[in-house]
Amino acid sequence: MPWSLWSIVTVQANSAESQIQAALSSLTVTNVEDVSGNLYLPGTSDGLNVTWSSNNPSIISADGIVRRQDSATTVDLTAVIEHDGTTSNRTFSANVRQAFQLDAFEGYAFTYFTGNSIAGEKIYIAASNGNNALDWVELNGGQPILTSTMGTKGLRDPFVMRSVEGDKFFLLATDLSIGSGTSWGDSVKRGSLYLEIWESSDLKTWSAQRHVKVSPPTAGNTWAPEAYYDADLGSYVVFWASSLYADTDKDRTGATYHRMLYVTTRDFVTFSDPQIWQDAGMSRIDTTVIQEDGVFYRFTKDEGATGTGCSDIIEERSSKLLDPVASWTQVVACIGRNAGTSAVEGPTVFKSNPGDVNGEKFYLFVDEYGGRGYIPLETADIANPTWKELAGLKTNKVSFTTRRRRAPLEKRVSPVLPGLYADPNIAPFLTLNGTSGNVPWADGNAWAPTIIERNGKYYFYFSGDNPTYKRKTIGVAIGTSPTGPFSAQPTAMILNDGPVKTGQAIDPAVFKDPTTGKYYIFYGNGGSDITGSLYAELNDDMISLKTNSTKAITGLTDFREGIFVNYRKGLFHLTYSIDDTGSENYRVGYATATSVHGPWTYRGVVLQKDVAKSILATGHSSIVNVPGTDDWYIAYHRFRIPGGDGQHRETTVDRVYFDGEGFMKMVVPTLGSVGAERVP
Repeated sequence: MPWSLWSIVTVQANSAESQIQAALSSLTVTNVEDVSGNLYLPGTSDGLNVTWSSNNPSIISADGIVRRQDSATTVDLTAVIEHDGTTSNRTFSANVRQAFQLDAFEGYAFTYFTGNSIAGEKIYIAASNGNNALDWVELNGGQPILTSTMGTKGLRDPFVMRSVEGDKFFLLATDLSIGSGTSWGDSVKRGSLYLEIWESSDLKTWSAQRHVKVSPPTAGNTWAPEAYYDADLGSYVVFWASSLYADTDKDRTGATYHRMLYVTTRDFVTFSDPQIWQDAGMSRIDTTVIQEDGVFYRFTKDEGATGTGCSDIIEERSSKLLDPVASWTQVVACIGRNAGTSAVEGPTVFKSNPGDVNGEKFYLFVDEYGGRGYIPLETADIANPTWKELAGLKTNKVSFTTRRRRAPLEKRVSPVLPGLYADPNIAPFLTLNGTSGNVPWADGNAWAPTIIERNGKYYFYFSGDNPTYKRKTIGVAIGTSPTGPFSAQPTAMILNDGPVKTGQAIDPAVFKDPTTGKYYIFYGNGGSDITGSLYAELNDDMISLKTNSTKAITGLTDFREGIFVNYRKGLFHLTYSIDDTGSENYRVGYATATSVHGPWTYRGVVLQKDVAKSILATGHSSIVNVPGTDDWYIAYHRFRIPGGDGQHRETTVDRVYFDGEGFMKMVVPTLGSVGAERVP
């Protein structure tokens, strides 16, 4: 029997009602039973639009803005769904806490992790000694307060903040475990898309861990999250750094760089879709934010260098937190360098408490990752700052350690050299240090030199901080003996400002092509964001480059730094370092070619850690042939044995052997280095 029109209408109505009821049943309002802050009221449920009303909008508005009162209150929030002419609703009773009254602040708290190990990748906490931002002690007996059971099970870059209402704390951390064996290369290509989140009312008792996906599927990592409350939105803005890849780049081999992304949230449970916040065309990481007199100030590690003057912390300002890059005004760049620190990252900014024993000022703590750990900088005026180190400060009372890359060297005993040394460059003659202050164009941080002889002169190439260009550049000094003295040229030779650039102009290696007699310089710094290996032909004067000869080197898988070239029996051998110098997985990659110009064929890793021998972080190598023989040796640095890490490295030497096809065999790292061999 055919259905009547009435039965069809009835079925449609019942269908609409069932859809509405299912959608209403699916609705949740986080924290509705214990409301301490603004609520996220969903605008859709099961694909149907939801509208909200409040029976007391002065306490909770229809868009979820909460105004706590002098006593606890209950507010009814009603969700209404209309679909196909049918309307239904559901009411939630929201229990709103009494307004919280903050007492005067009496101190500070700081969360941190301690290193690139399983034990270090946990959350630790320290507190100030009274109301003193410059005097800190570890809490919890120096033991971690939080460990991860989710994702990679590693926790790095923690950030803790007090809620805008005052009676909650939120803690965010990066989901990354280098200590479990993840390489730095993989961590930025195939890293976590999640953040780890906890909350607390007292910094002692913490909620269950929340493992929250915030990054898009095209992201390679989710690093160093922070958050700031935006009163205009009535929400927290959570931001972090991600490398982004094309949808079609499934193997993550394309060039990329870090952008700062963000989401918004009111409860740190429900988040908006991710958006790009900072894309300056070059890498940016580690943003931290403060608001003063209605103006937002953000501090970011600019890794692009050419955009703001140097690879350092920059300060910018804007009246709107989520303004695009072009709407922010740069206040100052090169903050660490201008304050006298070595390379820095991981900034955190805050204003001193009223009554702080050091007076009223703004602090910017920066991580001198290759030296002293966190260094406090200060200024009296954040709008017109002069960031400076504090004279006479006893730094490093607590080691607040983040993202170590380069590392300080501490005098101890090593297998080859009487001390801890890194970045060895070996040749069949001795090189010594020069005299401090005799390089006109540089003001510090001489890194990884190399030396070569030509026509009775010795040319000593090195990189240094160049204040004129506010970045690393490479220069040369000349002597008549390998032991010096050397006279530096008045200006740098490689400025890294041409059409072909590298991440940093560091780690020069000069090579004479025995097939042509020409001399070349190899150099550069790469990583996840940039293919940074370059080479150029030297002019006959050895202190300048041939015009338009600088070219990029391709085929070097996971290139980071420390390039070196040798020639043997018709084959060019190129070695370089992979991963981060602070990682135990720092290792040596290997490629070959039949011409100095390539193409280069990647042959794999030729030197890596041997955990059974406690030999870790075997990298930044150079290789030498003993003249008149087919004996070859590789010099490299590793973590000190015993007890070393990225901060304590030693130089050692091992043998290099070749197979029947003329390729290097895997180098076997030894504990005792090699015996002496007389150079003819």
